[in-house]
Amino acid sequence: MMKLTGFQLKLIAAFLMLIDHIYQFIPGTPIVFTYFGRLVAPVFIFLAVEGFHYTRNRYEYIGRLLGFWSYYAHWIKTPCHVVSVKSRYSQ
Repeated sequence: MMKLTGFQLKLIAAFLMLIDHIYQFIPGTPIVFTYFGRLVAPVFIFLAVEGFHYTRNRYEYIGRLLGFWSYYAHWIKTPCHVVSVKSRYSQ
């Protein structure tokens, strides 16, 4: 039985995320593309929990996760990002 490494899981999740983004940004793409993308979050959550379990310093690990999360949360709320996506693809 073949075991998957964390890196292989990340590659699979990144590919599935790419498929989901293709559905989001290319009109006429079959909806099944977005179903594949729904598998990505559990994989990344699993990898984050496993990383937390095996890290040397859990406080630094949590700090890095929260730092990336806060940066991403701020970026998502930026009006220019929302306006550019909606104006380009919504008609």
